[in-house]
Amino acid sequence: MAKSKNSLHHYGTLLLASRMRKISEAMYAGVDAVYREQGVDLSSSCFAVLFLLRDGGRLGISELARDLGQSHPAVSQMSRKLIRAQVVREWPDPRDDRRRLMSLSPKGVALMRRLVPVWNAISAAVEEIKATLPLSEALTSVDQALTERSFSQRINAHLHQADASSVKIIPF
Repeated sequence: MAKSKNSLHHYGTLLLASRMRKISEAMYAGVDAVYREQGVDLSSSCFAVLFLLRDGGRLGISELARDLGQSHPAVSQMSRKLIRAQVVREWPDPRDDRRRLMSLSPKGVALMRRLVPVWNAISAAVEEIKATLPLSEALTSVDQALTERSFSQRINAHLHQADASSVKIIPF
């Protein structure tokens, strides 16, 4: 497909986040379509929580939010959807009555087992794209770099550097 002069690609790195969001949305939509074809009525965005619960056992919303890098309210809302879908269940935290822990329900465990071939196909499709591009490694590097120093800190450093270079010292 030919790129229009005013496509996101035209702006290069300036709109990198928009370009990444477009790619992310296309990938989520593709996975969601396959899930629907497989009779799964959950958004692919919910599966990060399911993977963490599968591999981590009972976890609280705070732990899930931290591990996902998402807000507590967003993860709480997603968890409620998963509870309504009966793939996750809640447990009282034996150490703190104010907290609830989440775990996969038997239906959730069965779903996770059933989707292994789909995830193998998803991985193969990503590998197909990666064959010519080091996609995953590049995203991991970007994620690590932004964890070490936020994007706003990086932008502000460049702004300050530009301000400093525009200052002229005039002898009195």
